Amino acid sequence: MGQTLSQALPASPKVTEKTVSNQSGKVVLITGGTGGIGKCLAGILYNAGARVWITGRSDAKGAAVVAEIRKQYPASTGDILFLRLDYNDLATVKKSAQDFLARESRLNVLFNNAGIMFPPKGAVTAQGYDQQFGTNALATFLFTKLVTPLIQATAKTAPSGESRIVWVSSSMADFQAPNGGVELDNLDYKSPRNEWVRYGISKAALMLYAAEAHRRLAADNITNVVLDPGVVKSDLLRDAPGWFQRFARMQRHDTIYGAYTELFAGFSADIKGKEYPYVTPWGRIVPLRKDIAVSAKPKSQGGTGVATEFWDWTEREVAKYA
Repeated sequence: MGQTLSQALPASPKVTEKTVSNQSGKVVLITGGTGGIGKCLAGILYNAGARVWITGRSDAKGAAVVAEIRKQYPASTGDILFLRLDYNDLATVKKSAQDFLARESRLNVLFNNAGIMFPPKGAVTAQGYDQQFGTNALATFLFTKLVTPLIQATAKTAPSGESRIVWVSSSMADFQAPNGGVELDNLDYKSPRNEWVRYGISKAALMLYAAEAHRRLAADNITNVVLDPGVVKSDLLRDAPGWFQRFARMQRHDTIYGAYTELFAGFSADIKGKEYPYVTPWGRIVPLRKDIAVSAKPKSQGGTGVATEFWDWTEREVAKYA
């Protein structure tokens, strides 16, 4: 109910390009930052003085976006850089993480923004996973795992609540994911699921990762936040059915509003002290869907422990690439 309300009646933006605090000295990494929400977010944070990394699959596009943002904000005291990162192939992710770690000594906020929706029917990753699940869930987990030690090191001297990992989920997790968010006995889709449900599962996965990461990293002064950016104009729907694109066009807000949701998740003081809060447009905290909230909790806290089991399963799947 809370998610439906948040989509129909979004909250007024609480953190915008006009109100975000000065980010000088902060290092921020935005996966999928060469277009859509990620690109908007990168521009705002670069203008606020941050050292911003954006990732993508194309060096040429990355260089073009970096040049565009620098030109857009000529007075910025920050920096913006590009990191090549291809989530379609787990075997390449470690090299990208190593390239980043070799050039940075800090990472204050990681925005897990990259993702795909409705790829061509039957599309799989280089490792044979459903492309939505492999990209949105497994590759995101792997890259996060590889850069987490740097976030931990940074958090040791950071003010409480300011080191964050932001997991960009979707309202489709609420509307399409099965009971509990993921099906532990069907992660290979041996029992077929349609593209809507598969997308919902790939995004519900991030809710569960955020919950489990909280349990593992809270003692390290790292806050995990999960969010639904909102229905905004972006390239995400380029492969969606035509009728859905037409419907979405009538509902979508300007892209920058999705960036406002991410800004709130990454920098609002309202997040401090909360356990894996779920942020909805354009800066409202609501409860997770009830059954997903139960999955997110360990058995010792009255939950089903699905998040822990799913995390451990993912660890085994990506181990050879870490």
